[in-house]
Amino acid sequence: MKPSALIFLILLFIFLPSVAHGATVSEKTVVQNNFGCITQELYNRFLRIAIQRDEQAFVQGLSNAVAAASCVYFRVGDTVYLDEAGGIFSGFVKLRPKGSTAGYWTAIEVAK
Repeated sequence: MKPSALIFLILLFIFLPSVAHGATVSEKTVVQNNFGCITQELYNRFLRIAIQRDEQAFVQGLSNAVAAASCVYFRVGDTVYLDEAGGIFSGFVKLRPKGSTAGYWTAIEVAK
């Protein structure tokens, strides 16, 4: 890495908190244990399986999706960041767990 790029990164991390201080903070706390998936379609698929009460398919499928990083578990107290809202009446939000670069769709009630 060039010295100028390194200096830029250092300055960015020094001044970013003061710049972001005036912006809307999207940090939230998980208030309800739930799961999230990388696409709304995948999240909806697991919701349908849960509604059908096929516990074996739900547990096995979600475990495999978590192992493949297609889905994650959100646990009460986790810090997350709002990446995207699904629309006024969609009931979904895309949350990014702290320390992760990926966002996952979940129910809007999961974090406050």
